[in-house]
Amino acid sequence: MGDASAALAQLVAGTTPGSLPPACTELARRGILDALGCGLYGAALPHVAWIRDGLDASSGGATLWGHRRGVAADQAALANGTAVHATEMSETFIRAVVHPGNVVVPAAVAVAEALGSTGAQLLTAVAVGYEVLARCGLAAGTGALMEQRLHTFSLLGPFGAAAAVAKLRFDDDADRVHDTLGIAATLAPTALLDAAREGATVKDVFEGHAAALGVVAGRYASLGVTGMRRWTDEWFPAVIRTPDLDRLTDGIGDRWEMARGGLRIKLRPVMGLVQPTVAAVLDLLDRQPVAVSDIAAVRVDSTRRAMIATETAPATVTGAKASIPFTVAALLHRTRAARTDPYLLDFYTEELLRDPDVLALAARCTVHLDEDFERHFETDAQMRYESRVTITRHDGARVTGYADIWPATSRLTFDEVTGKFTACATRGGVADPARIVEAVRRLEDLDDVRRLGELLAPDARHTGRRDPREG
Repeated sequence: MGDASAALAQLVAGTTPGSLPPACTELARRGILDALGCGLYGAALPHVAWIRDGLDASSGGATLWGHRRGVAADQAALANGTAVHATEMSETFIRAVVHPGNVVVPAAVAVAEALGSTGAQLLTAVAVGYEVLARCGLAAGTGALMEQRLHTFSLLGPFGAAAAVAKLRFDDDADRVHDTLGIAATLAPTALLDAAREGATVKDVFEGHAAALGVVAGRYASLGVTGMRRWTDEWFPAVIRTPDLDRLTDGIGDRWEMARGGLRIKLRPVMGLVQPTVAAVLDLLDRQPVAVSDIAAVRVDSTRRAMIATETAPATVTGAKASIPFTVAALLHRTRAARTDPYLLDFYTEELLRDPDVLALAARCTVHLDEDFERHFETDAQMRYESRVTITRHDGARVTGYADIWPATSRLTFDEVTGKFTACATRGGVADPARIVEAVRRLEDLDDVRRLGELLAPDARHTGRRDPREG
């Protein structure tokens, strides 16, 4: 495995807009739009403001999405990555357990703005960042998340961000790309999964920090700092108990993992392992509405990952988005609100956390492993991502809902993602979401990514979003 570090660096350095498979170009384009929408929505959330307000706005050429202040690229990556991640609504590479859009896009857009890169260069950088991160996620495996309790999305995020940044900064200079990845490996943080379960708001900053670290690694490399040359040989065995190091380079250069069907767009702002259950509850209510007063108990059957989402009384909004019992109870109690807000953008609130009726029903909801669902998810050639919700009434009768969200969320085109983007961007206060959509659609025609940054400023009429520091 001594050549894995060099092979990843060569993949980044050797990829050009012309050599990038068209499917990867389109997935990168879709990912950029999705991350921008999530970031604009996230920037409007009250619990994200504290990280943004602590930044130095005196200088810098990168944009804080949804705001007018220019900051340094690493600070923009930190704030924008935090905003994307805090929504719990961003794109996932599900089998590798990573969120490429959370880290790669904020880091790449910030550095592309700072450097005045073209849209084509941004697309290529995002694609190689996605690919490096997907391969690192496959090498780490799901055990790092489930048994080691590491938030692998954030733990591995710096590698994807660093790959994208290195492509923008150094293009085909494989040595400098190699240094950037090697620097990131020595500085990568330990991100603990249970921060989400406990409701610690530091969890929201996990991927913003990972994005910023990728930017910092690129800056260090540009100053002449060198990184570990065999970082893959050292980092993975040191941090991951059972890494599959062959996954780092298997088929590299010939097969792009990012285009093999693993990328999935989230349609609601809850942790990925909660998503199938949301759809199953709505399926149940579509077919047979249930009066909450009739419910004696609720049972949820899903995959093994759902077993870490069983908190019944979350203390924060972050914790609520990671709780299957609480989310099920909230949907059953507030079905009308869910129907009028299909993306659930306004659903999770501090007031909801304190609702005694929701909490009482959540306490009667249990979560169980379905071995068939686990097999369909992990090993079946035709992947499924399933959940079943069974309501038992006081009279003993049962009502069941089922959902497999994989087809609906893994095959979305760029045009299909625009609906989610527009809903998110509108809440972020941008003046014209359609112009951002068209700019991303035609990124290859963009001669300077700073023009995209200009479109991410809020609408002046959206008074609730103006930064008080702007006078």
